[in-house]
Amino acid sequence: MSNMKNKQIIKELILIQNPSVDLSNEADFSSSFAELGLDSIDVMTIVLKIKRELGIDINDEQLSKLGTVSELIEFLDNK
Repeated sequence: MSNMKNKQIIKELILIQNPSVDLSNEADFSSSFAELGLDSIDVMTIVLKIKRELGIDINDEQLSKLGTVSELIEFLDNK
Protein backbone atom coordinates (compact mmCIF):
# COMPACT_ATOMS: atom_id res chain seq x y z
CA MET A 1 0.00 0.00 0.00
CA SER A 2 1.29 3.43 -0.89
CA ASN A 3 2.38 5.90 1.73
CA MET A 4 -0.30 8.58 1.44
CA LYS A 5 2.15 11.35 2.29
CA ASN A 6 4.48 10.42 -0.59
CA LYS A 7 1.51 10.05 -2.92
CA GLN A 8 0.21 13.50 -1.98
CA ILE A 9 3.65 15.09 -2.38
CA ILE A 10 4.12 13.56 -5.84
CA LYS A 11 0.61 14.62 -6.86
CA GLU A 12 1.32 18.19 -5.78
CA LEU A 13 4.70 18.28 -7.56
CA ILE A 14 3.12 16.99 -10.78
CA LEU A 15 0.33 19.57 -10.59
CA ILE A 16 2.87 22.34 -10.06
CA GLN A 17 4.67 21.25 -13.24
CA ASN A 18 1.47 20.76 -15.23
CA PRO A 19 -1.75 22.08 -13.64
CA SER A 20 -3.90 20.44 -16.32
CA VAL A 21 -2.96 16.89 -15.22
CA ASP A 22 -5.90 14.90 -13.86
CA LEU A 23 -4.92 12.60 -10.99
CA SER A 24 -8.42 12.30 -9.59
CA ASN A 25 -8.66 8.51 -9.67
CA GLU A 26 -6.31 5.67 -8.85
CA ALA A 27 -5.91 4.60 -12.49
CA ASP A 28 -4.29 7.94 -13.32
CA PHE A 29 -1.33 7.03 -11.12
CA SER A 30 -0.57 4.10 -13.45
CA SER A 31 0.07 6.55 -16.27
CA SER A 32 3.54 7.29 -17.55
CA PHE A 33 4.90 10.77 -17.08
CA ALA A 34 4.64 11.36 -20.83
CA GLU A 35 0.98 10.26 -20.83
CA LEU A 36 0.36 12.94 -18.22
CA GLY A 37 1.95 15.56 -20.45
CA LEU A 38 5.23 15.80 -18.53
CA ASP A 39 8.44 16.05 -20.53
CA SER A 40 11.93 15.11 -19.34
CA ILE A 41 12.58 18.59 -17.93
CA ASP A 42 9.38 18.39 -15.89
CA VAL A 43 10.41 15.00 -14.53
CA MET A 44 13.90 16.21 -13.64
CA THR A 45 12.38 19.22 -11.85
CA ILE A 46 10.16 16.86 -9.85
CA VAL A 47 13.19 14.68 -8.99
CA LEU A 48 15.12 17.73 -7.78
CA LYS A 49 12.19 18.81 -5.63
CA ILE A 50 11.95 15.29 -4.16
CA LYS A 51 15.60 15.54 -3.19
CA ARG A 52 15.08 18.97 -1.64
CA GLU A 53 11.80 18.22 0.15
CA LEU A 54 12.25 14.56 1.11
CA GLY A 55 16.03 14.19 1.12
CA ILE A 56 15.80 11.27 -1.32
CA ASP A 57 18.21 11.26 -4.25
CA ILE A 58 17.09 9.49 -7.42
CA ASN A 59 19.95 8.87 -9.84
CA ASP A 60 19.54 8.57 -13.62
CA GLU A 61 19.67 4.76 -13.58
CA GLN A 62 16.95 4.54 -10.93
CA LEU A 63 14.84 7.15 -12.71
CA SER A 64 15.04 5.23 -15.99
CA LYS A 65 13.35 2.26 -14.25
CA LEU A 66 10.47 4.40 -12.94
CA GLY A 67 8.06 4.55 -15.86
CA THR A 68 4.86 5.49 -14.04
CA VAL A 69 3.75 7.73 -11.22
CA SER A 70 2.87 4.63 -9.17
CA GLU A 71 6.40 3.25 -9.62
CA LEU A 72 7.86 6.54 -8.42
CA ILE A 73 5.63 6.50 -5.33
CA GLU A 74 6.55 2.87 -4.61
CA PHE A 75 10.25 3.76 -4.95
CA LEU A 76 9.84 6.55 -2.41
CA ASP A 77 7.84 4.30 -0.07
CA ASN A 78 10.76 1.86 -0.03
CA LYS A 79 13.34 4.50 0.91
